[in-house]
Amino acid sequence: MVSSCRWEDEFPKLDSGPGTVIMVIGGPDTGKTTFVNFLVSKFVETGRKVAYIDADIGQSTLGPPATIGLAVYETPEQLNQPQPSINLQFVGSINPVGFLVPILLGVRCLLDRALALGAQAIVMDTTGLVRGAAAQELKQRKIDITQPNHVVALQKSAELEPILAPYRFSQRILFHRLEAPLEIKQKSVEFRRNYREGKFRQYFANASTLEIPLRDVGLCGTWIQKGRRLNGDETRYLAKILAVDVLYGEYEFDCIYAVTNGTHSTRELYRVRNHFGSSNLKLVTAESLDNKLLSLNADDKLLALGLLQRIDFQDMKMRVLTPLKNLERIQRLNLGALRLKPTGKELA
Repeated sequence: MVSSCRWEDEFPKLDSGPGTVIMVIGGPDTGKTTFVNFLVSKFVETGRKVAYIDADIGQSTLGPPATIGLAVYETPEQLNQPQPSINLQFVGSINPVGFLVPILLGVRCLLDRALALGAQAIVMDTTGLVRGAAAQELKQRKIDITQPNHVVALQKSAELEPILAPYRFSQRILFHRLEAPLEIKQKSVEFRRNYREGKFRQYFANASTLEIPLRDVGLCGTWIQKGRRLNGDETRYLAKILAVDVLYGEYEFDCIYAVTNGTHSTRELYRVRNHFGSSNLKLVTAESLDNKLLSLNADDKLLALGLLQRIDFQDMKMRVLTPLKNLERIQRLNLGALRLKPTGKELA
């Protein structure tokens, strides 16, 4: 257990008055979330309306993993609520690598939302990815897009210095280097996986299945409904060459996309390319789409998360397991990269 007493002297240095924005960065098991909770509590104690932005998509505190969450607190009693009212932004992955854009957009969107709600202090938690080029790019762009007053770097030695180096002449942002508490217990990969599983299981505990006509919604994160649908003759030709059932296909620009009911043959793919005059062929199995995590959205608002159970390509309907109770407000579905069972167990 980490005592917050060690940080009492740091708080006055981080309080820039109304509109204070603080970003906390650090590797795994460096006390980021503990420190963020300490700051949120201290700001509430001073009578401030404080926003907590949780951008640790792999070990989320506020919402389910693969999302960025926002909670706003005004009283100490609200801090003890087991389920605070939160706003969510969907990322669709527990690994930030390859998801720079949705993370940056999500953080900026929630920062703007916090300001619109009148937050007088904003504290941001981040992922533990801090080593390598991808980590530097993510953390530096996050600093650039949010422009915090303070960046707190919790490090064990000097592992964050490559991230901080470009800002050594910054006159607007103050950087605070703090030693990560040695008493923090190292969490295993299994512990972190079980934690995510529990968060997802809790989220989908009271979910039910909705049947969503694809004609009524837009789709993001997939090629489906982006091009010209293949007709019956084209689909049958494709199935014959691939030696597998083809459930659905589209042609878009210079690429053929198709969903198959099993593994396809690769021996005569050149015939497909020649037949359609296409240089690219992208195939996915129906099974690989099942159990995908997705978000259900209305304009810029995330209504709920869901799990794709099955797409009926005959009737063009999608079965989605979700806590959301009706279809009325759904305008867009955003498919993520993560696949999991309703129990929260992650799939390959």
